[in-house]
Amino acid sequence: MAYQRPIITQIVQEVNRYDFKKQVSEYDGDRKVSKLKCFGILVAMIYTHLKTNRTLRDIVIGFQAALGSFYHLGLKSLKRSTISDALRNRPAEVYEKFYYSLLSSLNRSDRRQKGMKINLIDSTTISLCLEKFDWANYRKKKGGIKLHVMLDSETKLAEQVLITNAVCHDMKAINGEIEFKKGEVYVYDRGYSCYKYLHGIELTGAYFVTRLKSNWKYRVVKKKRVPKTGGVLKDRLIRVSGTKKAEYPDTLRLVTFYHKESNKVLQFLTNNFRLSAKKIAAIYKTRWQIELFFRWMKQHMKIKSFLSTSLNGVKIQIWCALITHALLHLIKSRLVMDMDVFEIYRRIQDRLLNGIDLYGLLADSYVKKKPVEQYRQMELFYA
Repeated sequence: MAYQRPIITQIVQEVNRYDFKKQVSEYDGDRKVSKLKCFGILVAMIYTHLKTNRTLRDIVIGFQAALGSFYHLGLKSLKRSTISDALRNRPAEVYEKFYYSLLSSLNRSDRRQKGMKINLIDSTTISLCLEKFDWANYRKKKGGIKLHVMLDSETKLAEQVLITNAVCHDMKAINGEIEFKKGEVYVYDRGYSCYKYLHGIELTGAYFVTRLKSNWKYRVVKKKRVPKTGGVLKDRLIRVSGTKKAEYPDTLRLVTFYHKESNKVLQFLTNNFRLSAKKIAAIYKTRWQIELFFRWMKQHMKIKSFLSTSLNGVKIQIWCALITHALLHLIKSRLVMDMDVFEIYRRIQDRLLNGIDLYGLLADSYVKKKPVEQYRQMELFYA
């Protein structure tokens, strides 16, 4: 019977080692490093996020039990002190840049948008113990960091991620960071609603959908007819009034919608006048996908508990969790059968060290294509 490398090795094989090495060289990540290099940390973190190890001791025990499975990945031994020091000292920018590189290298046909692209923007706060993470000031006895994410509603991948202190306001964090593209839709909750910011989106030719704040003043310039069914109560064209009218001088559209499931009346503000009012409400409803993304990252990628108390180590773990999530989507794209990413995660979670074919495990007769990169490149990388 032919030898089959462990599943964890096959997953790491999806990493473009040439590209990763380029990021390491750019930031001198492996300068004067002899024990655990940047790529070794990436391997350890991928294993950690997939295996959901909670402590450094769990990682070390797991590696010691199967050192032979990691020999080809450049990991001959591993100690808790080595991992801790590496997370504190290796540049987190290496993993940040590689994540965006991995994102852009995903098969274009798999990431092709159907119709208007919808971008979901939101943030989530991760609580930290202020005694251990003394740099993460948030409240008097509580620390925290905040992830600001722009998620592609179709691919379910985070296309832009900003990591800030938890006290940083959402608007302050993203202002000037997003490059708006003409014809695309950007969906926000009320926390990001600011007339100047929204008008900036308007000037680029892009669209936005957000919630109307209760204290905003406006005057109605036109009332549009609405269907008697479908949940749309009102569809009006408005102009900003009061002291803020100079911040948004153009016409806006206000859609009032009854949400049956929650028994609430919601008001959506947009600069798109072509789509139906019901479609505007449906676009805002897709914002729930980013909440599911945050839940996935916290529950399955375990970014609520960190292996390092340093800011650099926390950032490395978050970027490696995002890389692991993107690798699962890359594996999903190689299957003809439409398999959920969670199903892939569930099937491989307890079999990472098993010497069986990854794609055979997932869907034996539904494989669309095999990885083109050979294991020989792995050996060249360490030559």
